[in-house]
Amino acid sequence: MIGLLVTPFMPETGANIGKILGVDPADQLLEEHDSWGLLKPGTIIEKAAPLFPRIETE
Repeated sequence: MIGLLVTPFMPETGANIGKILGVDPADQLLEEHDSWGLLKPGTIIEKAAPLFPRIETE
């Protein structure tokens, strides 16, 4: 759900969230997924790279 909500202003991040969760990109319509708890129990989620990597400064 969060991935769908951020997609209009952060499309790559929304797509990455969907990819991490194993959601079909063609199935990412907010109208059809407007409630919580739609991820099937037992879904295995692989460790992913950070969506927002830390910016190192000196």
